[in-house]
Amino acid sequence: MALLTVLALFPFQRATAFHPVTYEYHIGDAFLTAFDPSFGPDIARAANGDTVEVVGTGTFGHRPDDVTGGGTFVHRNADGEIIATGTWRALYRVSYRSYGSGATQGLPDNFDGGRARLLIEAVLDDNPSQKFFGYVIIDCTLGDSIPSGAVEGVRIIMPGLIHFDESIGGATLFVKL
Repeated sequence: MALLTVLALFPFQRATAFHPVTYEYHIGDAFLTAFDPSFGPDIARAANGDTVEVVGTGTFGHRPDDVTGGGTFVHRNADGEIIATGTWRALYRVSYRSYGSGATQGLPDNFDGGRARLLIEAVLDDNPSQKFFGYVIIDCTLGDSIPSGAVEGVRIIMPGLIHFDESIGGATLFVKL
């Protein structure tokens, strides 16, 4: 009888189907520059004036380890001289928050805005045996729930090395597959 009383207090709700979503991410890549050449590469600046130019593409799904892709980077000092070039690859999706469909801005409804944080591995072209780990934060300002302070572009955080935490150019996009 006690079980029936408990069940009456907490009615079962109908289960909804789980539909995992996979996204493509685009960071100043050929897909974006085909629309407008100024959409790439993405550029972020550090407090010391250094910049990093980033290009990349890949996918991520509902599981944090369901991530692919990567791209290239060019690190320049404040005077514009190249300090390093290399490649990066996505290892893990730390977080993703959707801002909604780009249909709000008149774009296809599978173009999404949002913010993704990916754990990355970066490798220098001139020293491939040396690897660095950090984060790429991709911010696409499309949708109907863009938080105040969101800025289109990327930021690159390399703990203990440098934080390129000001997005100053380029474009990003999430495409719902």
